[in-house]
Amino acid sequence: MKHLLFLVLLVSLSASAQKINTFYFKKEDVFVGTKDEADYIRIITVALTKGEFSDVKEYYRNDLLKREGKSSSSGPHISWEGNVVSYDTTGTKVSEITYKKGLLSGEASFYYTNGQLKKTLVYGVDMGMDKVIDIRRTIKYKLANYYAPNGTELLKNGNGFISEVDTENDLAEEGNYVNGLKDGIWKGVFKKDNAYEEVFKDGEFVSGKVKLADGTVNEYSKDAELPDYRGGMTKFYEYFARNYKYPPMAREGGIGGRLLISFVVEKDGSLSGINLLKDLGYGTGEEALRVIRETRRWVPGRQHGVPVKVSFTLPIQLQMTSSPSRK
Repeated sequence: MKHLLFLVLLVSLSASAQKINTFYFKKEDVFVGTKDEADYIRIITVALTKGEFSDVKEYYRNDLLKREGKSSSSGPHISWEGNVVSYDTTGTKVSEITYKKGLLSGEASFYYTNGQLKKTLVYGVDMGMDKVIDIRRTIKYKLANYYAPNGTELLKNGNGFISEVDTENDLAEEGNYVNGLKDGIWKGVFKKDNAYEEVFKDGEFVSGKVKLADGTVNEYSKDAELPDYRGGMTKFYEYFARNYKYPPMAREGGIGGRLLISFVVEKDGSLSGINLLKDLGYGTGEEALRVIRETRRWVPGRQHGVPVKVSFTLPIQLQMTSSPSRK
């Protein structure tokens, strides 16, 4: 009877065991291979039941919690779902944000280091609201409220003048909100020495000009631009197909499928932090990395008219019957 009880217990423990995935990242959300290289660690407890979301916890190098929430993906890159809470390196809560299918959706709250609520936004991808780009994707939102560190309400029901400092993105700007949307002239300083002035109408960006640190003045028609391969991504995949040499073992084995590669486009258009996130084996990933390392400089991303570094995740589809392509 004791042996039977032990067997039942063992089966029960095995059934409840969960798979845990651990990944390491640099600050720019660049995947790295070891803990020593990482700025933070992402630990994903994979959901046991199909249709459920996996639990995600991220930790700083000092072991304090960085961010927690749920994801429909088990990594290394994730698609947030529901409420996601973020903390700074001291353990203080900095934001609570709601996601749906990886997109900002619904209410989001941001806090000062003293715990005081700083601002409340409402995000929505189909709300017909202000277009704001975080350099990775287009996000629409309305600003509902904004408070000073002492709790004084500076913007109520989406109306008022605010002056805001964003230390994480090295940005300080000020201007008017009308009905939750940027309106009129906005002035700011980006990356310490780049002073810009932008015009908005009902939340829509109209025009901008920036005075760079060297005194040069540039005008721009977009408040943010993603980096791009010179000639466009179609040209990039043409370049990749011309230069990719299918490894003999992969060809003999009929290996095909999708590779996933991440890298950072630097401010000068060069590529850094090139990593293989998903490999098919048989030398397929190594060859893809070689081709990407040898690519020419890209057109860098820009924010407020200033070149910025941007992280990229790139899918490469390998097919035996045709040239490598984007899926």
